Amino acid sequence: MKRFLFSIQVKLTLAVVTILFVVAILSVVLVIPFVETVLSPVGIGLVLLLSIVLDAIFITFAARFITRPLEEIRHMAGEVTAGRLEARTTYTSRDEIGALAADMNRMAESLESVDRLRQEFVTNVSHEFKTPLSSIQGYAELLQQEDFSRDEQREFAGVIESEAARLHQLASRLLQLSRIETESTHEQATTFDLAEQIRQVLLTFEPFCRQNPVELDIELEPVTITSQQRLLVHVWQNLVDNAFVASPSGSVITVRLWHDERDGRAVVRVHNVGHIPLEAQERIFERFYQVDTSRTRDGAGLGLAIVREILMQVGGEIKVSSSVEAGVTFEVRV
Repeated sequence: MKRFLFSIQVKLTLAVVTILFVVAILSVVLVIPFVETVLSPVGIGLVLLLSIVLDAIFITFAARFITRPLEEIRHMAGEVTAGRLEARTTYTSRDEIGALAADMNRMAESLESVDRLRQEFVTNVSHEFKTPLSSIQGYAELLQQEDFSRDEQREFAGVIESEAARLHQLASRLLQLSRIETESTHEQATTFDLAEQIRQVLLTFEPFCRQNPVELDIELEPVTITSQQRLLVHVWQNLVDNAFVASPSGSVITVRLWHDERDGRAVVRVHNVGHIPLEAQERIFERFYQVDTSRTRDGAGLGLAIVREILMQVGGEIKVSSSVEAGVTFEVRV
């Protein structure tokens, strides 16, 4: 960008100088026939010299006036390239150069926003990895001591296994996030049976139902859609997994699928007991955000962020509703 602006600046300066030089020559040529009848050859020479000097001064100031905004924009581009993303140009006008300056400022603001999100993401990931790693290290050191009973050692080993599983889940979710953009770019939309896709996803949760008695109440109408099939699998996996994490033993998770005749879209609704406060509903789809860290300890706060990211890319939408009496309902339309 900096080289591009410099190239424009050089070309514009040369064009201005050339035009003004031609105008100066023409003015001199046109004036000579009138002044040579009045002035001597020495006088004519002085007039020509004065004209050239004045033209040179005028050309210099005109070139600086025209190219100064480009120089400011080029300097700002250099600052951004060097990593100083807070740099902005103060030039404003209603011409093309003013539009270029405004575009450069918007680009810098966008880059600064992306960089801020990246820093927050790295900080959150570091924190999420640090907590289970500290637990694993601490309990591993305890296991090396010999003054603990067999039951205590078994308990320590269980904590290590649980924290290792948490790290595995976090790594898997981060890998999902990194793959979303690649898959959405390369995967072509296909026509498939959405009910069968959701049914296959729910089958993978059968072992969880046995370990933690939670009942699945499923009603899936036959619905065929055209979309990116592999990406949508992640949506149903994360929505159901989120419901399992939030549901206590003995509760019911409801999954419904039907075709909405009004807009021709498929509607998937996942409901579980619990409650998400209104202020939390606005942030529930942010990365690493958790409503209740004490209850969702096994979660990483990435599942719903993945869901929203995928639905945005496939043209779908999701909304959440919750109350103490009715529980929590996520509704997806694709």
